[in-house]
Amino acid sequence: MFKKIMLFVLLLISGFQCTTNKDPFSSNIAEPDTVIDRKPNIYIYPPSACDMTLALSFPKGGRVTVSDPPYINGWSFHVEPSGLIDNQYRYLYYESAIPAITQPDGWIVKRSSLNDFFVQNMQAYGFNSTEIKDFLDYWIPLLNDHSYYKICPVYTDLIEQYVKFELSVIPNSVLRVVYLIEGLNENELVKIQEPVIPLFTRSGFTIVEWGVIYSD
Repeated sequence: MFKKIMLFVLLLISGFQCTTNKDPFSSNIAEPDTVIDRKPNIYIYPPSACDMTLALSFPKGGRVTVSDPPYINGWSFHVEPSGLIDNQYRYLYYESAIPAITQPDGWIVKRSSLNDFFVQNMQAYGFNSTEIKDFLDYWIPLLNDHSYYKICPVYTDLIEQYVKFELSVIPNSVLRVVYLIEGLNENELVKIQEPVIPLFTRSGFTIVEWGVIYSD
């Protein structure tokens, strides 16, 4: 009887360990009623080198699914004015599962025009050449399955309602843009209203972020 009890206890412990040791960032598959905010890059530019923390909260529910460097209740790091983090990262990268976001205004863009569109659009929002190149290098090769794409921007104030920054050092200016991108074919084209791009000025301690929520 004692051996049976011990075996039962060991099985319970083993099962508990399997559950608690599961990597919470290993999956990037959206759960029911959620979408994946894919590959947001967070660039941080303090006026002088500093140590700080940045955590993400999800007012409407959600969770981090992937991150680099590892996200464990937030990031703690040293950052230089150049944006270099802990002497090795140029940005903080994560993905998250969040409730679906609605934004009706945007642009319909031909696949062959995507590169030029994003260069001009991201410049208009206030991203610099390095941040734009990172976006193009990652996303243009992936947007290759449709003749057209509907691109609807979600700007800082709306993003904060879904994924909020919790910062130990408060920046002077924050720019966050997540593009809702949907592939379209010619028979699916619709007219949509173009959004007004708000003015953004980099001033003092600046944080910028881009990301994509893609639906095929």
